[in-house]
Amino acid sequence: MSSHAQSGFSLVSVMATMVMVSIVLGYSLNSGQRWLTERRAYTDRQRFAALVEQARLVSMITATPQRLCARGEAAQHCGQQWLAGAMLDTPSDSTLSASYFQPSPGVLLNGPATELIFRPDSAANMLNATFDFSTRYGSHYRLVLNRAGRPREEEHLESATPSASTQAP
Repeated sequence: MSSHAQSGFSLVSVMATMVMVSIVLGYSLNSGQRWLTERRAYTDRQRFAALVEQARLVSMITATPQRLCARGEAAQHCGQQWLAGAMLDTPSDSTLSASYFQPSPGVLLNGPATELIFRPDSAANMLNATFDFSTRYGSHYRLVLNRAGRPREEEHLESATPSASTQAP
């Protein structure tokens, strides 16, 4: 009889390896999803800032007020909340077409009022508005409009979690 040396992996070592690989994959998928959602919020803030700047410049060039409003259920009409996005509502006799903004999936848009009016004389705008782009992971990106309607992007903000000393018993 000849003895053969057994080589290979045992069932236990294969199962242990699979468990470790699945744990690493779970963490990396969650981190990847978080990164993707945060990038979407950052990009949405830039896209919305471009729409604000478009409204401001079109009002100055055409010498007509421009209305930037929360997008309603019907995409062609203004609504009551910014969650569905925004639209640059152009007058019906305008040669410009309406411009739309819709937040990416997983990004929430919150704003002050349901509409902003940009006037040709930027000193008459009197706009002070703050828009927050937040994710379910607690990240916030802020867009602040000054009185003249110029957008300013604020740095990435993490939502603060209460420390142990400030929590109620």
